[in-house]
Amino acid sequence: MGCLCAKDTDKESFHETVQKKTYSWDKKRNSSFDSKQFIIENLENEEEIKIPGSINGQQFIIQNCKDSTIYIFDFINTITIDDCINCKIVLGPILGSAFIRNCKSCSCVIACGQFRMRDSMKISVFLFCATQPIIEASSDIYFGSYQLYYNGIIDHFAKANLNSANKNWKFIYDFTPVQFKENWNLIKNEKITDYITEPKLDVTKNELQKLGHNWSFFEKII
Repeated sequence: MGCLCAKDTDKESFHETVQKKTYSWDKKRNSSFDSKQFIIENLENEEEIKIPGSINGQQFIIQNCKDSTIYIFDFINTITIDDCINCKIVLGPILGSAFIRNCKSCSCVIACGQFRMRDSMKISVFLFCATQPIIEASSDIYFGSYQLYYNGIIDHFAKANLNSANKNWKFIYDFTPVQFKENWNLIKNEKITDYITEPKLDVTKNELQKLGHNWSFFEKII
């Protein structure tokens, strides 16, 4: 009898141990991760900034923005920019791909592993790309070299595995060329401030103070 009771007690202890065990998916479910932190959408006539550490290598989305300026001074995993009109978008280094889709009349500063654009028009891109940039079904696209500096950008380039020896920004592959006209061209005057200006709003400038005002556009970072 005593042995049987001991076995029952052992079973209860075993079940208690199993019930207390936690799994990785439970931890994720209970975490404070908020995907909304990594989406900028539906801006109109606004400025928004993300400072170093706010993205920290996550995927990011910019979509449905109009007449707005967006600054992301951080390391990003991948980014998609969809359905934006007349926007200025300044990005830190991107480990994987940067996608621009269905955009019009925008200026962008992008450093990435892969660059893809489709169904867009009148886009100016100041680009650093580890591989050959690709455009498709797009027209009036202009490319210049990446021209951005901020505190921590060298470390972010390293995290994104971007090597200064790769300078493919001007070797564009067009999947959908047309006769007698180029869908893309190089920016003749590579002065980036002709395309993208410094922040106007005080709230954005206050955020920039956290960087010690140590960021700037200049001729070439690399």
